[in-house]
Amino acid sequence: MLSVVLGAFHAAFGETKNNYKSIADFTSYDWVFVVTEVIFVVDIILIFFNEYKSQERHTPVRDIAKIAKRYLTTTFLIDFIPVIPFDIIFINSESRFVLVLHLFKVLRVRKAAEIIKPSFFSSLIKNIYFARL
Repeated sequence: MLSVVLGAFHAAFGETKNNYKSIADFTSYDWVFVVTEVIFVVDIILIFFNEYKSQERHTPVRDIAKIAKRYLTTTFLIDFIPVIPFDIIFINSESRFVLVLHLFKVLRVRKAAEIIKPSFFSSLIKNIYFARL
């Protein structure tokens, strides 16, 4: 959710040109942004190794080729587009269009909704409640 908000904020109020000469010029905002991007890239890589249940047989599928094919044909683009480093690709551009490209971070809302499920929080609350009894 943080990257969605930061992406929208950067699209609205960010500079149109990066004035970075080295990593030492990065602000704390830039580092938060980089760490968030790295986390999402690692998540994309890990999904290629996650088994899934077959719709036909209801058995786990562990074949890497089948997992990759399924991921590439379902939600890969929705996960991949937000991690494209538009700032680096268009580093010399002074166009506001580059800032608008940060709005692709909104696609991460779907991923955040998967991670933050109500069932997760309800089980967490139950565990805390029963631990106090």
